[in-house]
Amino acid sequence: MADNTNNTSEEVDLGQLFKLIGNGISAFFNKIGSLIKGVFHYIILTLIFLKKNFIVLALTTVLGGVLGYVLSVKSNADYYSDMILETNFGSGHELYKQANVVNTLIKNKDYKSVSKILNINENQARSISDMEVEPYNAKENLLKEYDYFKQHTDTAFNKNITIEDFKARYDAPDYRFQKVRITGSDKDIFDKLNESIIKLVENDHFKNIKELKTKELENRKNILLKNLAYIDSLRSVYKQIDLLNAKKKSTQATNNINLVDQPSKINKDLVLFKESKSLLSALKGVDNDKIRNGFVVSQVSKFNVGEKPARIRDSKWFKMAIAGFLLGLMLILIKKVNTYLNNYTL
Repeated sequence: MADNTNNTSEEVDLGQLFKLIGNGISAFFNKIGSLIKGVFHYIILTLIFLKKNFIVLALTTVLGGVLGYVLSVKSNADYYSDMILETNFGSGHELYKQANVVNTLIKNKDYKSVSKILNINENQARSISDMEVEPYNAKENLLKEYDYFKQHTDTAFNKNITIEDFKARYDAPDYRFQKVRITGSDKDIFDKLNESIIKLVENDHFKNIKELKTKELENRKNILLKNLAYIDSLRSVYKQIDLLNAKKKSTQATNNINLVDQPSKINKDLVLFKESKSLLSALKGVDNDKIRNGFVVSQVSKFNVGEKPARIRDSKWFKMAIAGFLLGLMLILIKKVNTYLNNYTL
């Protein structure tokens, strides 16, 4: 009798458990269904809104595109050219600063100042409409710098620094490789700007940093060379001692020099060879650092003859069409808000 009661109780408990699980699963799928239904509802409302206001939005979009096309034809500012720069000593920040200066002068139509900064005549300065700077191939750029950081800092310090931690410290100007894009109406002006862009960045501050770094690396190299020469001299001495020991054993002569009679159990030549190899590796690292730090900013690729944007989103008519669409949307929303306010009652 007791067994039947226990079995019945267990069946009731299991039934309640399965019921709770079923209710939970049902509630979960109901919430997902409600979410999908809500999203679908707002999509339909958006489509209804666009349908009701299609004429206005289409008209403003087309007018914006036509205006952009007319301005593009009139100004002929559809050419661009790219330069890739390798920056050192934080000079990327100066590059971005100077780009902002140039763009501000262009915006203010101060073409005389633009011509002085870029070392071109005023008519050529008028043909430039924009100077843009951004990291070149940012992902690969960052990986190279992270690899260099791991190799040239103390292991105890950097072993816990991940690529994400390293990336968090980086702003756009901190990337070593930068892409400079000039946009303008004269497709033949770009190759005249190669030297000018370099001079924008190479000021006395960065030149002094480069000279100090060069002297530091040269001193390190001299110390390593002296140590290497000292080790080579020691190895030569130990080789002479080994020859004396070999000669002693062959003649069975006696000598009171302990250094010759009792050679060390440690292979000193092998130890010195390993130290010499380590110094040679360090010398190679110094030479690589001298190459890496031998300039403030270097051209990886130069400006060439300008070309027209290949992407639609870079063309002026497309940008103006988007601006027209947004303007039309804003006017419709303003009208609806105004209607709502006029009909609002407490």
